[in-house]
Amino acid sequence: MNDVRKTPWIICASGGYEYQMISDDRYLYLVRLGGTRHRDRSRAIDDPSEFAPIMGNVRLVRSQIDSVHCSLSRKRTVVEIVHGELSDRFTANERYDEELLLKLFEGLPMRVTVERTHGGMPTFQRVEIGMFFAAFALALADLLVGSFDALAGVRRWLPLGWMIIPLLWLAGSARRTGRSRVPFAIGVGAMASIFCCVFLWLAPAWRPDDWAQVILPALAVAVLAAAVYAAARRRFEPARLLAVLLAALVAYAPGAVLCLNGLAEQSASIHSASVVELASGYDRGDWAYYVMVEADGIQEAYEITREEYTALSEGAPVEVVHKRGLLGIDYTDVICP
Repeated sequence: MNDVRKTPWIICASGGYEYQMISDDRYLYLVRLGGTRHRDRSRAIDDPSEFAPIMGNVRLVRSQIDSVHCSLSRKRTVVEIVHGELSDRFTANERYDEELLLKLFEGLPMRVTVERTHGGMPTFQRVEIGMFFAAFALALADLLVGSFDALAGVRRWLPLGWMIIPLLWLAGSARRTGRSRVPFAIGVGAMASIFCCVFLWLAPAWRPDDWAQVILPALAVAVLAAAVYAAARRRFEPARLLAVLLAALVAYAPGAVLCLNGLAEQSASIHSASVVELASGYDRGDWAYYVMVEADGIQEAYEITREEYTALSEGAPVEVVHKRGLLGIDYTDVICP
C-alpha cells in the first residue's frame, strides 16, 4: 500500500488475478499485476499517467460508476463496484485504512461497512450461531414446559421466537448477498431458519377444520416476510421478492399462522361423545394418534395427543370442543373428562 499523501491506490484480487486500483478525476484504473498464485507487482504504477490499456488493464469512467461498497473486517477488505448492469467484486487479505479508501474513491457514491469482530469472527457469523442455538433452546423449553399442564399458557407463546428468527435471517441475507443471483445467504442462519419452520409446523397439536381458512392469513404472513426483506434490501427487485414470497408461503407462513391462531382461543361449542375406535400412524416425521368418536349417531375422526391416546379406551366418554383461535381459524379438540 502506498503513502496516502501521494496518488492513492490499493492492491486487491478478483477472478484469480491481482489488480492495482488507482484513480484520477476522470477514471478508475485497474492494472492487472498477474495471477494470485504467482504474484508479480512489478507492473504497479505510481501515477495514472503511466497507465497503458494492455494485458487485462481496465479503465472505468467515474461518471458511469453507480456505487462503491467497501466492507472492512479484521484482516480483510472487500470492494464492490457497481456500474450499469455489472458488479465487480475485489478482495484484499488486509484491512485498508478508511482514509485511503475515501481518497481513492473520492467523489463517487460510496458506502463503508465496518464489521465488528470478536476473536476473529465477524459479527454476522456470531449472530447466526446465536440464532441456531436459540432455535434449539426454544425447542428444549417447549419440551420441558409441555410436561406441566399448569404452564400450557406459557407454552403457546414460545413459537414467537421461531417466528422472529427467520425474519432476522432474511434481513441479514438482504444485506449480505449484494448483487448475487441467489437471494438468500447460505450458512448457519439458513439452517436455523429451516429448523424454525419445522418446529412451527410441528408445534400445534391440532389442525384446522377447514384448511381454506389458513390461505389468507398465510399469504399475509408471507407478504410481511417479503416486506422485511425489501426494507433491509433498500431496493425494489421483483424477481428476488417473488422468490422470497414463495419460499415464505411454502415453508414459513403455514406453521406461523397455526401458532399465531393458538395464542388465543374461545369455545364455540361442546358436545359429549363416546370413543368408537383408536388408531395411530406415522405422519410428518412423527407418530400421529387419532380417535373416532360418536355423538348423536354421527361418527367423526380427530387427531389427539399421545397422552390422550394412552388414557382413552373404546367406549370411554369424551368431550368434543369446537374452538376458534386468534386469527378466526376453527379447530376441534378432544378432551378427556
